[in-house]
Amino acid sequence: MSEPDPPAPLHGDLSQRVVVDTATLDWTRSPSQTVWRKRLHRVGAAESGQVTSIVRYEEDTRCHLHEHPEGE
Repeated sequence: MSEPDPPAPLHGDLSQRVVVDTATLDWTRSPSQTVWRKRLHRVGAAESGQVTSIVRYEEDTRCHLHEHPEGE
């Protein structure tokens, strides 16, 4: 079985100015299941690449230590 294709970059060219209407974006659940996000920028691997998101934490959420080696 082959590996899935990497996700397409989302506003990945930082030399270009963009405006994102966050009110039109859906909240998506993170792998933790108690953190929700609206991704504004992403380049690289889905959960370890460079990313900028607006996040919403459910009550009593604990975020485990993790890294974004390409930037967060």
